[in-house]
Amino acid sequence: MNDAVQQSMTSTSTWTRGLYMVLFALIYSLAEAVVVFLCLFQFIFSLAKGEINNRLLSFSAEICEFMLQILQFETFNTEYKPFPFNPWPEINQTEVSDNSKTTTEKTANEVEDIEAEDAIEGEVLSSTDPKEE
Repeated sequence: MNDAVQQSMTSTSTWTRGLYMVLFALIYSLAEAVVVFLCLFQFIFSLAKGEINNRLLSFSAEICEFMLQILQFETFNTEYKPFPFNPWPEINQTEVSDNSKTTTEKTANEVEDIEAEDAIEGEVLSSTDPKEE
């Protein structure tokens, strides 16, 4: 057996990470169930009240960020261990409120600002397809 493989197989840090990965896989499964419940509850709430629950919206944004952190850890994109080993992700309430608006609810200026931010510097924006010219 290759020395690098043998060292990796006997390394306690590798096995410790493996245990964390199993733990976070279980936590992720629980978080998925919570997200399904949140979706259903938010849908029922919006049917009953005609609006969305902002507190629930904020919590769902946080749990989505938490799940992203787990996936980042699970796929070796980061060594950052999510909650409970680090703080719970907090999402700014104004960001959540702004993201929850549909394009039709945004003012013309907000839409123009978003389009301007999305444009790449030096790129010409036109509504025609270059293939048609």
